[in-house]
Amino acid sequence: MNEYDSEIMAGLLENSGYHLTDNPAEAGVILLNTCYVREKVKHKIYSRLGELKKLKEEKPELILGLCGCLVQKEPEEVLRRAPYLDFILGTSNFYQLPEVLEDISGNHNRESQSGDKYARVVRVEEDRAIPEGMPKLRKRRFSAFVSVMRGCNNFCSYCNVPYVRGREVSRPRKDILREIEELAQK
Repeated sequence: MNEYDSEIMAGLLENSGYHLTDNPAEAGVILLNTCYVREKVKHKIYSRLGELKKLKEEKPELILGLCGCLVQKEPEEVLRRAPYLDFILGTSNFYQLPEVLEDISGNHNRESQSGDKYARVVRVEEDRAIPEGMPKLRKRRFSAFVSVMRGCNNFCSYCNVPYVRGREVSRPRKDILREIEELAQK
């Protein structure tokens, strides 16, 4: 699921005129799409954010965002531990990425009412509907992820998917088949 969401975010960024780079020092926007299955993963995310904080201090115009399950599970904790983030988007809000970046770009050099220097946007709504037909930047040429549903109804003791992605919601069959047919034509 995270891989699929990341492909959509990359497609949205590309359609908005952004170009991907593997070099954080070259980036104008750095976006981490998080998973939150185990505590160890959470520690890795905060460690990576600590590294990116240094880059943000050197390059204040850098827009730094965090998306995904960790944000959905504990948005207040994320903002407490990483107050230098420009935005956070939950698991159902990542499709709003172009709009959020446009808002931040227009306000990035202004201080907020609270006096901090970051134009923070927080969107962690519970609406699980993801619009169909989102652009995707696929990593693989001969295989692809196709999401047939979001969420889960099994509240297993070791898993937090139902808590961060909500109850099971299936995509309409026609949308799944259309996506598969489009992939087969490429």
